[in-house]
Amino acid sequence: MSRQPQIDAVRGLMLVLMCATHLPTRFAEWLGQPFGFVSAAEGFVFLSAYLVGVVYGGRAIRFGPSEMRKALWRRAGVVYRSHVAMLAFLFTVIAWIGIRSERLAITNLVSFYIEQPWTALWTSLLLIYTPPLLDILPMYVLFMAISPLILPLAMRPRGRILVIASSAALWLGAQLGVNDVVYALVAKSIHHGVPLHQNGAFDLMAWQFIWMLGLCLGARRALATAGAPSGLARFSPRTAAIALSGTLGCMPWRHAGGPPPSPGRPPRDFLFGQ
Repeated sequence: MSRQPQIDAVRGLMLVLMCATHLPTRFAEWLGQPFGFVSAAEGFVFLSAYLVGVVYGGRAIRFGPSEMRKALWRRAGVVYRSHVAMLAFLFTVIAWIGIRSERLAITNLVSFYIEQPWTALWTSLLLIYTPPLLDILPMYVLFMAISPLILPLAMRPRGRILVIASSAALWLGAQLGVNDVVYALVAKSIHHGVPLHQNGAFDLMAWQFIWMLGLCLGARRALATAGAPSGLARFSPRTAAIALSGTLGCMPWRHAGGPPPSPGRPPRDFLFGQ
């Protein structure tokens, strides 16, 4: 199945919003979660997973699971090499400029690299150490790398239920702090010495739920496009009206109260957090 340019256009918008919200301008606050309580990062991850399900699910139907796995792992390799190239630029040119000009805004981004350069180098290649603002691609690479193993299951109705249920259980575990415990055990077993806060802003156990939902929906779309039984039904007007009402309600709520985390609103932050 060919790519969907309209989905790629929305993904591009999410990238622009992510860039804009990390720039120190007066527009950053308003461009963060402009559509309600969905951040640009969440939209990018979900749509990326959806496209993976559509494109590579279609490839699995046409050429078989083996060819799908090869193609998807090749794509993950391309993204990984792009991340390594950005790391190399950060650890050389950007770090040199920050140290030479004594700019705290830059040196704070690579503080762990400055303190422990060799540890930072090998752990960043293993996607353990992820400098601030460079932590979404490592997550993207990891999710793409495991998708060839999940996608064949997501293309079967019962398998899809199993994937979503397992993913939801992992998400619930993330809310209870399981990710911190797992990270501590891994750090102790391989002695990588990277503090948890240097592993990036994304809790993988929580964010995988967004990816798995998008992957399963994309797999269903690939099956429907190929004419295979997918269980994909048209949305009823009632369902569309409920979704639209929720969207229109969350937009003014977000802009009136500000984005999470917000003091004095722990219930809302829990609902719309990771």
